[in-house]
Amino acid sequence: MNLALRLVLYVGITAGLFGGLASGVWWLVTPDASLRLPVEAQAAPIPPRIAESIERKMPLPVQEPQPVRAVAPPPPPHRAMKVTRGTKSHKKEPPVVQTYVVPVVTTGRTDTPF
Repeated sequence: MNLALRLVLYVGITAGLFGGLASGVWWLVTPDASLRLPVEAQAAPIPPRIAESIERKMPLPVQEPQPVRAVAPPPPPHRAMKVTRGTKSHKKEPPVVQTYVVPVVTTGRTDTPF
């Protein structure tokens, strides 16, 4: 009987302490009703000199470029082609391709002693 009484007291005291802790946390987390902003609250008006400064610092609006229209190239002029036979054919040179070397940027440190 003594053991059962101790168990009931232990569970009761533990539940009371835990309930007090939980209610304290709830009290800290919920805002006070007097601190809530009224629904009608509005932002204060911006002074004119600050509004002008903000307008000056705003980027200019970007205009959308006009759509590009495809135009057919003009026809080549009519020329008489001279035909030669039995000579070496002209070889076309391959087109020149530009390549760019992109430097590798690392963010690792280089001053580590090991």
